[in-house]
Amino acid sequence: MTDVESQFAPIVENVLASLNIPGDRIPESKRRTPDYLISLPKKNSLLELKIKSDNPDQIETSHAVMASGDIGSRSKTLGPTNTVSRVISDGAKQMIEHDPQNFCHHLLWLHASGYDARAHWEQLISTLYGSQRLVSLDSGRMIQCYFFHDSEFWRYRKTLAAAFVSEWESEGNLSVKLCINPHYSKKSEFRDSEIYTALSNALLDVEQIEDGLEVFFMDGKCDRKDSHSVIEYLRTKYSVNHLQTFDMGYQYAGLWVEQSEDSERT
Repeated sequence: MTDVESQFAPIVENVLASLNIPGDRIPESKRRTPDYLISLPKKNSLLELKIKSDNPDQIETSHAVMASGDIGSRSKTLGPTNTVSRVISDGAKQMIEHDPQNFCHHLLWLHASGYDARAHWEQLISTLYGSQRLVSLDSGRMIQCYFFHDSEFWRYRKTLAAAFVSEWESEGNLSVKLCINPHYSKKSEFRDSEIYTALSNALLDVEQIEDGLEVFFMDGKCDRKDSHSVIEYLRTKYSVNHLQTFDMGYQYAGLWVEQSEDSERT
């Protein structure tokens, strides 16, 4: 656990305690271990905490530009990224090393932090689910398609049951979503777990919300790197004539303004 993760850990513990989920810290050793053991009557779970924050160099560059009197800007994709994939993969592998027989459900807690926390939140969920925005002239709707791309949930389908994804809201409240892995080898068992029940009002269980209108679920055997084949499969599955990808992005622009003495007095 890094220093930043250690600072956030008590918040995780408070959330778990409020849900009557007993999370006990696993002592650190020379071997890599998960952060928590959750002991429950039906089945135990392991929990590993990871934090996705800003790139310090990018923030420093942006602030330097603003300090010089110019407009500083940052941009990010809101789709799956290799950087986020490495964060998720590292946590998943850590639990596999500790519990290779998958005696426990494996869970990640992924916290989006920093100046661009909202963008990190979107990237975390997109990378877990390999999601992609689509548009169709047939309906004029924006469509969220899960598993359009390669995904971490598919990659770790044998062991990774779910992931908590959290961020601080502007009001100072912690927003937490429990993202369910629909490809998990023991998904029925996990859906019957105390954790699933405790987070029933904060679930993202994409198999349960697929409607063929605004939520698509890509379950074909197409190569996810061949977007044309994926589109054709989805067109057939959902009986849609026109379908195309629509990439979402995040853009920040800021300018530092010196406060005048008059404004300070008012």
